[in-house]
Amino acid sequence: MTKSWVLILSLMAMVASFGGLADSKKTAPSTMATEMKLGTSHRPSVAELSALEEKIGYKFKNVQLLMDALTHASFSEANNDVLNILGSKVVQQAAAAHFILADPHIAKGNLEKLIAETCNAKACASDALALKLEPLIMVGKGIPKLNDKILSGAFNAIYGGIALDDGPTTANFAYWKLKEWKKATDKPATGSLLL
Repeated sequence: MTKSWVLILSLMAMVASFGGLADSKKTAPSTMATEMKLGTSHRPSVAELSALEEKIGYKFKNVQLLMDALTHASFSEANNDVLNILGSKVVQQAAAAHFILADPHIAKGNLEKLIAETCNAKACASDALALKLEPLIMVGKGIPKLNDKILSGAFNAIYGGIALDDGPTTANFAYWKLKEWKKATDKPATGSLLL
């Protein structure tokens, strides 16, 4: 097994053990109490979440994963920290697979440069702005303005949420679709680059 796949499995187990896979129709009372105490942002409405799902091209089975992805640590103890870690790996993997499929003989240095340019905090924050995530991200009253770290964290966490909701391959294709990359809806013949 590759190190990245082991990391993904480990993170999935961590999220499950912390209750990150809660029933999508229920919110734990302790989470709501924490949000009321700490937060100044509003919880996104069902209509706002549906509009976001349409933009990203993926409908969550467990909507709580999407809510967690949009929740900053300053807002609630149930937040996007773990999903952000998983999502950043998913986004990097999706970008790497895209660039390798586009040029199977790409040099390692060029691949690393393209991944870094595509997946850094500034680039992911820009993608978050394109999705109009700012009003949906729940932050605490100590956060006057969303910065690149918060925006990119929520953006990556969405793809971590998709990976937990339906698997890393689905998350890869959802990212490709967002980026409007060639073959965004066609699975590669080998299928081995997308886990």
